[in-house]
Amino acid sequence: MTENKYLMLTNKLHKNKFQNGFTLIEIAIAVFMLASALVVMLGLEQSNIARTLNDQNRKVALGLARKIMSAIELEQLKINIDEEKEAKVMDFFSQNNLEFDTEDKDKLDKFQVSLKASSPEIAGFDKDNLIKLIQLRISWGDAHKENLDIIKYSEHVEND
Repeated sequence: MTENKYLMLTNKLHKNKFQNGFTLIEIAIAVFMLASALVVMLGLEQSNIARTLNDQNRKVALGLARKIMSAIELEQLKINIDEEKEAKVMDFFSQNNLEFDTEDKDKLDKFQVSLKASSPEIAGFDKDNLIKLIQLRISWGDAHKENLDIIKYSEHVEND
């Protein structure tokens, strides 16, 4: 009987001796889970970078829009009804004798300006009403898919 107990004890020792570590399947599953988590984290980081760049571009576009709209209000930039102006930002500013102070003018190369003025049709008023509709679009990105649109109604004054 003591031999039987001795054999059972040695069998248990040998069994535990080989099962102290991790199996290959457990290691593979752990590596797969770690890789999946890293892929998700890298994807989130990529979307954060894209959002940050878009926010920076939107901030620059807003500054450009403010400069253009204030130039229109101060009559430094004239636009007549049914007139349309479209150009890259730096060309637009130089064609209209406007200045834009920025540290890095290379950033402005990807921006496009489109400025239109029209006479809106308002019920009860004739076509030559005293209101001018100004539409400003600043676009950027691949094929200028991203944009900032500003619409403003202003007093229309005929130049004599």
